[in-house]
Parts: sequence; structure tokens; C-alpha cells
Amino acid sequence: MNFKSYLPYILAISAFIIISIIYFSPAFDGYSVSQHDIQQYKGMSKEIKDHRETYGEEPLWTNSMFGGMPATQISVIYNSNLIGKIHKIIQLGLPQPVNYLFLYFIGFLFCYCV
Repeated sequence: MNFKSYLPYILAISAFIIISIIYFSPAFDGYSVSQHDIQQYKGMSKEIKDHRETYGEEPLWTNSMFGGMPATQISVIYNSNLIGKIHKIIQLGLPQPVNYLFLYFIGFLFCYCV
């Protein structure tokens, strides 16, 4: 393996991380955009969260919206989701939306290389 052939990619990924962190630096101080749909989600998923904490199982139905609906549309935790585990690794532990910008940069780099 020739390290010099990978150097441009290592520098690019390092630059992507630095740019993402600088651009979204308030995210590291706990600031976030107040989004109405996220606030609504917290209310809609309260029943599911309470059931999960009380019984230790995932409810598949909730009565908190539209007179009842599948809980899979709101908040179900899938423990065996391989894509979710890969996504956590790729994010490098960065908070939202820093991780989104970083992943966009990685996607651009991938498209450029292909």
C-alpha cells in the first residue's frame, strides 16, 4: 500500500470534518433549530415511550394520533438494524446537522471518484 496515493482522500475527509464542525459550531453548544414537526413528534410518541418504559417491549399500535395508527410510523426501535449501525459508524459521533453535511461531503467525494 502506498500511503501517498491515499493522502488526498485523507486530507479531503479531514477538511470535510473541519468545515462541517466550523459551519455548524453552535450545534456543539446545544443550539438547534426549533422545528414544529419535531415538537409534534414528541407529543405523538409519548404513549409509545411510556409503554416501552413500563413493559419493556415495543408497542406496534398507538392511540395518540388519528384515532389510532401503527406505531411503526412514529417511533419504533429496531435493535437488529444493520444499516442503523453502519450509519452510526459513518457519522463519527457528530451531532445533527453536522453529521448530515459531513455525509453529503463524503457522497460528493464518492461521486467524484467514481
